[in-house]
Amino acid sequence: MIHTTGPGGTLDSGDRDLGRTDAAVFQALVASPEARERLAHLTGRGLQTPGPLERDLGRAVAEFHR
Repeated sequence: MIHTTGPGGTLDSGDRDLGRTDAAVFQALVASPEARERLAHLTGRGLQTPGPLERDLGRAVAEFHR
């Protein structure tokens, strides 16, 4: 999402609304059972740590679906 700033460097109200919408969509997606299972699988393999999983994230997600 691209944010624009209003006078004084603050986010315009439209940007704040978009941010809330993005957050709500994200929360709904990660709350699904499949997303929780996928995150647990990837976290156990090193998600959010420097290493091969972060480098090859697409391949790791594909392995989850096998």
